[in-house]
Amino acid sequence: MNDRSNKTVRRGIQLRGDIINIIGDEIYYRLYLIRRAGIRFYAINITSAKESVSRTFGRDKRKAYEIYEKIVRNTVTPCSLADIAEDFAAESVNKRNIVLFR
Repeated sequence: MNDRSNKTVRRGIQLRGDIINIIGDEIYYRLYLIRRAGIRFYAINITSAKESVSRTFGRDKRKAYEIYEKIVRNTVTPCSLADIAEDFAAESVNKRNIVLFR
């Protein structure tokens, strides 16, 4: 579990929350608005019985909601969220339109 990311999320405002049952295990999905030093950005948390992972996904509200919907629709597990965040960060750096906080 990434304690630093999860502590950051706990200080945020939950915007969305969904629960999906995957083969008898409940997976909790949450989208947060985080404010730090006057800057707003968005984070996604995925929690199962065994692990909880949080990652930030930039400052664009529309894009954060879009990513959140895709994650929930495709029943992403906590262990996969880090890979998705890395891909998003690489794509964002290439486009130079989203700042990613860690």
